[in-house]
Amino acid sequence: MINNSSDHVEGSSPFLGEKYLRDVHVADRYGWHRMTTWRRVKTDHTFPKPKRFGPRCSRWALSELLAWENSK
Repeated sequence: MINNSSDHVEGSSPFLGEKYLRDVHVADRYGWHRMTTWRRVKTDHTFPKPKRFGPRCSRWALSELLAWENSK
């Protein structure tokens, strides 16, 4: 189940207006637990990798998630 709601967009980057989502919002988008998001990063090589914004801050680019969705 994919939730196409833009309510979960965390913020935008000053670079090209990219939107980024937290792990909990990625999980909510696909209807799975937030730890499944991290498992996907490790086990599914087609799943987008998060961008690191700091030592404890990782976000997924919405455009990369949309591309992954369209490739399935």
